[in-house]
Amino acid sequence: MMAELNGNVCLIGTPAEEGGAGKAKLLRNGAFDDVDFALMMHPSSGGANLVGRGGRAACTLTISFTGKGAHSSVPKNGINALSAVLQVFQQIDLLRPTFDPQDNINGIITNGGSAANVIPAQAECEFCVRADTMKRTEELIEILKRCVENAEKLTGANALINLGDIYAERYPNQPMCQAFKDNMELIGIHMEWPDPKKQYGSSDIGNVSIKIPAIHDYLSITDDKTIQGHTIEYANASGSLEAQEICLKGAKGLAMTGYDILVDPDFQKNIRTYHEKQIPIFYKEK
Repeated sequence: MMAELNGNVCLIGTPAEEGGAGKAKLLRNGAFDDVDFALMMHPSSGGANLVGRGGRAACTLTISFTGKGAHSSVPKNGINALSAVLQVFQQIDLLRPTFDPQDNINGIITNGGSAANVIPAQAECEFCVRADTMKRTEELIEILKRCVENAEKLTGANALINLGDIYAERYPNQPMCQAFKDNMELIGIHMEWPDPKKQYGSSDIGNVSIKIPAIHDYLSITDDKTIQGHTIEYANASGSLEAQEICLKGAKGLAMTGYDILVDPDFQKNIRTYHEKQIPIFYKEK
């Protein structure tokens, strides 16, 4: 059958979706250079079968401060690396009223010292930055860097910032989403468009969606609304017969949508036209 179609189908494995930006790395190294359309599905729960769901841009930063250890009885002999970490958190909290509604900077302290009677010479924190766009995420990163610089000046500790890959916001291609929705209806699964006002998470498919038309639609593997993603209960649900059946149906829906694209040049043109209008101009200028 494929020999009769004008095109090829590539199955690209993309590991480290949310903890390593696998697609961003593959994209950067040319894995999608000869790909025109990207189709994938994602499991969900609680009966949420969604097409066209977006996602925010995100990035993880690790900040390591180096100070000078000393006994806590004579703190002036040390440089408190933990104080520098706390200063960063305090500055971010002061700035939160200036953030846009979709902006998030959330952090944890991963190393605050090893003994209460010792001035910590080493301390570390990690932040997750989210925003509507990758461009805005880059602006928030610069704000965070200024907070780190201020903490260095105030405490005397030195900072090292490790910046991870930025997950771009997602641009679901509406014509492709509608085709997938229609095909899933034929299989027996009704899908809905999402609430545009809700806040959503992030995924590296966003980076791909800027380069080429892409979909990343959601099929629920369990109707139990008490089961949330990224939990042990969800992992257990993913091994059920119901989840396996949903996975197979989703694969069929993707295959049917891929077929629709391959056999219809006009549909391909509509997809590309929508993508061209959808992507912000500041990405095209890079």
